[in-house]
Amino acid sequence: MIALSLATTQLMAQTYAINSPRFARPLVEKWIEEYAKVEPSVHFRLVNGCGCTEETALYVQPFGKEEPESFEHEIYFAGYAILPFTATGSEAARILGGRKLSSRRLGSIFFEHETYVPDEELTKQEKRQKRLVVYSANNGASTTDPFATFYNESKDNLRGKRISGDDLFLNTAVRKDSLGVSFNALSNLYDLNSRRLKDGLSILPLDTRREIADAFSNHATLDTMIELLERYSADDVPIGKLALGYKGMNKDIQRFLTWILTSGRQLNHHYGLLEIDDQLAQRQIEAINTELTAQNR
Repeated sequence: MIALSLATTQLMAQTYAINSPRFARPLVEKWIEEYAKVEPSVHFRLVNGCGCTEETALYVQPFGKEEPESFEHEIYFAGYAILPFTATGSEAARILGGRKLSSRRLGSIFFEHETYVPDEELTKQEKRQKRLVVYSANNGASTTDPFATFYNESKDNLRGKRISGDDLFLNTAVRKDSLGVSFNALSNLYDLNSRRLKDGLSILPLDTRREIADAFSNHATLDTMIELLERYSADDVPIGKLALGYKGMNKDIQRFLTWILTSGRQLNHHYGLLEIDDQLAQRQIEAINTELTAQNR
């Protein structure tokens, strides 16, 4: 979630801080640039870190696919997708054999389960699979929580190694470990300029519906991926919403949130994010207008 702290901003004369995980920061930076043209007297700045603090007025946070009933303290401005990946030509890719992976099999790769099966009873493929090293990020705004939720698991059940810092560092960890596998948001996996997968990364093949199978080729573009994910349901792909949270409401925040839900949404695709539907956007605009009115009574 992206959060802004109004207590601090009172000392900074119409300047508001925004905190965001790295995979959404390029979009937030563009918001700040474009909104300055609309409201030059109100300033937003992006601050480092991955969580909401007293110094931030707005904060971005990823959520699972469920849609909360209340929009009192956040708005949902984009969707995002998480894909499993490994390094190009890695030992992990050889072990997985290039076969399409079902959600059930992916769950067994990434998560520990209480049921213990002695090694001698494992199949050859299961023994090879146990050699894989799962990498996940350990920070407050990571995609780890929604990824685990998609598989009805706790993030504490993830196998392998936890790394400190942002999800982007997972790419480096996997490139350095031939047995490494991980998961990341589209905007971390694809180069936003070339629209292609970043060098050295390979998407794990998913056993998904025929209509979107082409999207999961390593040769497909980011735009093809987004188009097909939005057009068809993808039951085997973790998809959630990005929320922008706020700690208080005033006219500056209300106008900024409204701009995001109208003009700002047009930037989502370029930055590797999915659109939200118009009805959800309109409901949220009405909710923040009602909140501002209530506070001014």
